[in-house]
Amino acid sequence: MSFSRSTSDPSTLNPAHMTVATAIILVGAWLRLRGAFGEMWFDEIWSYNIAMGLESWHEAFWKQPKDNNHPLNTLWLYLMGPGREMWVYHLFSVITGTASIFVAGWIAARKGSRRSPSRLLVTMLLVAVLYPYINFGSEARGYAPMMLFTVLAYGAVEPPDTKAYVARWGYGLAGLLAVLSHLAAVPVLVALSLCFAIRQRLQGHSFVHALHATVRLNAPLVAGLLVFVSGILYGAHLNGNVIQFGGSTLTCLDKNCFVTALDEMTRFTVGGFGEKASGLYSGLYLIMILGSVLWLAAIGNRRALPLGLILLGVPLLFFAANQPALPHGRYFLAVFAFVPFLVAEVMGELLKRGFAARMFCSVALIALVGANAVAVKNFLAIGRGNTNPAFAYILENSTIQPITIGTEMKYQLKTVMDFVQHRQAPDHSTIDIIKFKNIPDKKPEWLVSVTIHTQNLPAQACTGGLLYTLVHGYGHWGMAGSTWGLYRLSPSPAPKDCVWLTDGRE
Repeated sequence: MSFSRSTSDPSTLNPAHMTVATAIILVGAWLRLRGAFGEMWFDEIWSYNIAMGLESWHEAFWKQPKDNNHPLNTLWLYLMGPGREMWVYHLFSVITGTASIFVAGWIAARKGSRRSPSRLLVTMLLVAVLYPYINFGSEARGYAPMMLFTVLAYGAVEPPDTKAYVARWGYGLAGLLAVLSHLAAVPVLVALSLCFAIRQRLQGHSFVHALHATVRLNAPLVAGLLVFVSGILYGAHLNGNVIQFGGSTLTCLDKNCFVTALDEMTRFTVGGFGEKASGLYSGLYLIMILGSVLWLAAIGNRRALPLGLILLGVPLLFFAANQPALPHGRYFLAVFAFVPFLVAEVMGELLKRGFAARMFCSVALIALVGANAVAVKNFLAIGRGNTNPAFAYILENSTIQPITIGTEMKYQLKTVMDFVQHRQAPDHSTIDIIKFKNIPDKKPEWLVSVTIHTQNLPAQACTGGLLYTLVHGYGHWGMAGSTWGLYRLSPSPAPKDCVWLTDGRE
């Protein structure tokens, strides 16, 4: 991002623009670092346990054929070792998440695009402050580096005039690092390859030439992926030809998974409001993205093609394949990494179209940033969960030894409780986690529900004829984390109007 003191060229980045850009990066880094001091939730602890089970650093890339093994993040956790503060485990995501702000600005500002200071600053601002990027940019998993390297892969092939070897090796290296961060990058890489092939045809080359150029583009990436996949298959062979995939605390049927996941990602990108509006956000997303892409294409903006293929093509591919298989918006993060680019392109074009258009852009940007400020505030207040206070309360107030806790999610609760106990009370005897079906026989003193939102927790819960009274709700804020409802066994019999809990997924 070069700049000049001259202000005669509207596309020139002067010192004032660079000062604002630097401030945006610092704000984004600060927000991510604040989020990094929060607790680790179940999936992060699962990743931590995978990393701590390694005997050598290279095993992160081949010996753990699990869907929660995000190799680059696993490597970081392994190198950090056990017993560190939470922010240490989150730091890799903070660094790569902050780097995404700079890279987004670099792509928006470089020569060859319809660049302007407004595109640069809007793109950087949105990457810096939109809640999903802050959430996953401070989480000890692979989403933040995936976003960084996917955007870098986009930057390698987006300009039509990039030299072939630069595009090939830049795309190959960034794409491989993106996949080593998280497999959700793969569909976006497919979209970028398709964009490259279409661009070849639009430039007047034959179909054979376009195919040949696209194959050459992907050669380094495919070679690297073959090595990685071979290692994973070898690791699976050592584990009895088993590749482990986790479950979900939520369920959905058929295409509802797609709607639930896209709704969540869209909803939290605009602040996280209106949880009950099922399908509304997905519909608005598709309508607004389609309209924006078509308008940019009509006025000759070259970025309409790659952004359209990513922001529309990949979700529609998911829909056709009935994926994501689980209703979690985070699987769309690689797609939504490009929303700031589209917004910046649309605003950049509108800002040249008179006072009314400039006012509309200003109001829309303020509203979007303001809504996300509310989401970020909620996130920084309660984070991905508050398991430490729940554990401390159970430890202090238990009257029965050993401590027994019933739950509908035994594996998840035990994983978290073992982690917290090892850090907070390593000398305490092991806490016994009771399966839901065994609660009537074991009569645990405590019951923890991890499947309900805090605001919906009933004051009393019953199962197997036992009455449990709500002690406290430990919530989380959106997209990644766990909400716990902590109940205590009551000596009174279960009333008829009690809320009867049903079995969850173990």
